[in-house]
Parts: sequence; C-alpha cells; structure tokens
Amino acid sequence: NIDTPEVRRPVRLLGWINVTFVCQTWRMAAIRCPELWTNMSGRLGPSWLNAFLERSQQSPVTLTDFNRYKMSPWLDDLLPHTLHRARSLSIDREPSLVVCSLLVSRAAPEFRYCRLGEADFSLPMKEQQSSTNGAIGLFAADAPRLRELSLRRPTAFPWNSTVLNQLEVLNLSTQEIGKDDIVGLVSALRNMQSLETLTLDCM
Repeated sequence: NIDTPEVRRPVRLLGWINVTFVCQTWRMAAIRCPELWTNMSGRLGPSWLNAFLERSQQSPVTLTDFNRYKMSPWLDDLLPHTLHRARSLSIDREPSLVVCSLLVSRAAPEFRYCRLGEADFSLPMKEQQSSTNGAIGLFAADAPRLRELSLRRPTAFPWNSTVLNQLEVLNLSTQEIGKDDIVGLVSALRNMQSLETLTLDCM
C-alpha cells in the first residue's frame, strides 16, 4: 500500500526503485540495503517517506525538497526520527514551529549542510532560554560536522550558537537586517576561523 513515486518532470526519477518490482529476490535485496533508502525527498509523499524511514534503518540520511506547505506535517513527523542521523536538510519555505524547535533542542552529530528559508527562531529560542537559564543555540550546541549553512530571511537567528564556529560556507540572504542581527553576525564571523566562503545578499 505504498504510493508510487512521482515521475513527472522536474521531479527526480528514482529509477532504482523499479528493481523492487522485478522479482521477489531483487525486491528483498533492495529492501535490505539501507543505503538505497537514505535520500528522503518531500516529493515522494508520506507513504514513501515512511518506507524510506523504515528501510534506511540507522544509516545517515539527507532530507530535501520539503518546500510546499502541504509537506510541513510530513517533515514534522519525520524529523524527530532522523535528525540524529541526518547529513543535510533543505527547506526553502518557512519551516514549522515544530521543525525550528527541533533544530534548537536536538543534537545533530551527522549534520554537514543546512538550508533554511524564512525560519523563525523567536519562540524556540525563548523556550530554550527559559528552560536552560541561558541560550545554547542551534542543535543543542552539538553539530560538530556542520560545515555549510544557507539562510534566507531568517528571524531571530541565534548567531551566538557555538556550532557556527566551524562553518566553511555561510550564505545569508535577507531583505533587511536589524542592529541586533548585525552585531550578532559580526560576532559570529569573528569566531568562524575556518570560513572560506561568505555570501551576503541584502535584497
């Protein structure tokens, strides 16, 4: 009872999934190979995402293309089970409060790349400050492999997060930037000793 994946352009064609329908031997071989099920795209739909979640077991995963509002509940359900083993996350549209709260409160030890559009961290950071008597920042200060971060029009972004210190690439696009954000950004940049690429786009 699994939905067939979308194959209409520009959706990526996941041709290897077809081998699960060749014969029972091929199907079981594919299902038992966790590495085949690690690229979780919002375009697959909830049934396929659940299948990928189960079949990927505990392998590191990538979470991409959760860019439509109807996909938000799917990511809300998926992220609590995968953040600890996610290598990357890409959301071009405003992430939900659930997602932003998880990005603040949960460790992401495998994270290497994160792309967020219009993320609002106002409430999650207030909740973190009240529960810990101080701000810890992104990923509960535990994302040692994070190297690339892309942000588009963030709100109340926690620039004091220590996980930003090891960034090699930072892309920031915003319509306007307030005084507090400028101070926070400059302070963060001073601590990014490994930064190689910085892109600032104030539209």
